[in-house]
Formats: sequence, C-alpha cells, structure tokens
Amino acid sequence: MRRSLIAAGVVLALAAPAAGQAAPRCEAPAPKFDAGSKFAGEVRQVIDHQTLCVGRAPNPDTWVKVQLTDLAEVERPGWRARSALRRVALGKYAVCTVSRPDYAETDPVPAVCRVAGVSVGGRARKAN
Repeated sequence: MRRSLIAAGVVLALAAPAAGQAAPRCEAPAPKFDAGSKFAGEVRQVIDHQTLCVGRAPNPDTWVKVQLTDLAEVERPGWRARSALRRVALGKYAVCTVSRPDYAETDPVPAVCRVAGVSVGGRARKAN
C-alpha cells in the first residue's frame, strides 16, 4: 500500500508543472480567418465562461483562442458557468466555424464550435 502511494505521488509530481510555472495558455496571435471558415482540434483549455482554446497539437503556440459567439454573456458568469463549459468541452474534439472576420490579432476568434455535431455553447448553457 505504501509503495503504491509513493508511486502515485511520484507520477503526480512528474505530471504537475514545475514550481513557479503556470499552465500553458494559448497566447499566440490569432490566425486570420474569413467568416464561415472552419478549423478543428481538441479543446485544450477553458479560460472563462465563453472562451476556450482549440488545437490539434499539445504545443500552445499552435492553439487558437476562441470566443463562443453562440454563448453570449451568460446571466451569471463565474465559476459555475466556466465549470459547465469545462464539463461539456474540455478534452473533446471540436469543429469551429468563424462567425465574423472583424477581430484583432490579439482578440479571440469569434466562432461557433461543435462537439459531435452539437453546439458547445448550447450544451454549456443547458449544463449551467
């Protein structure tokens, strides 16, 4: 029993970021897309109640920060809304369709993302 606890502790220590290191974030400049363009990948991170990161590879420099346009300002944003979005999207493969082309390089890409054909925003709204 003691050995398995020690082994579990070692695995957790190796998996956790080093002290003083933050979890990776998608902070690369937003790629330019036309309205209606599609991109896809795993939902790698949920930043807040309507913003997430989608990427095909684990490298955060390739992730796209997305603002879910079908999940407008929720009535009570906060940890519950963020938790709902995490439950329905994190780690899942999403296909996103760009809503508007008028965003700055430093802004999230405005898009509607779907997991298994169903809107992530709609799922999160129902889960909240």
